[in-house]
Amino acid sequence: MTKSGLSERVTEDELAKRATAERVTLEQVEGSIEGEWYFTGSQAIRSDEPEDLSRVTICLLRMMNGFVVLGHSAPASAANFDAEIGKRLARERAIMQIWQLLGFELKTRQWREEQRDRNQEGNSTSNISETGIEETEGLATPGSKPEKSTRRLGAED
Repeated sequence: MTKSGLSERVTEDELAKRATAERVTLEQVEGSIEGEWYFTGSQAIRSDEPEDLSRVTICLLRMMNGFVVLGHSAPASAANFDAEIGKRLARERAIMQIWQLLGFELKTRQWREEQRDRNQEGNSTSNISETGIEETEGLATPGSKPEKSTRRLGAED
């Protein structure tokens, strides 16, 4: 461990203890997985050549909504290859991708709720579509000036 402690892994328990707001949990991440598959690079291309592909481990995780994420691992040295460790590392990398996706989904939901609250308070005249894109009326046709300008949502008022 370094003096700063930055190389020490953060645990789910530590995150849960420190959380003061809604967050993505490991339980949610695991619960979003519908299926998982493991194979080597050699199995993927159905060939034993090149030999080093037999030491590349690939993990596919299919989420409940059908989206698929991929994690992989490969040792720098053939002598260090361990199939079980390779599977664990590949899965861990795929899990981190799901964590990011669920984090993005959570943040988008929070943002939409904030925008909806702002609209209900009368502080904004924008109309937010389900995609999160501002819809405006009075858009210009080619060669004319717009009656109303649009701005990116989330920009300072």
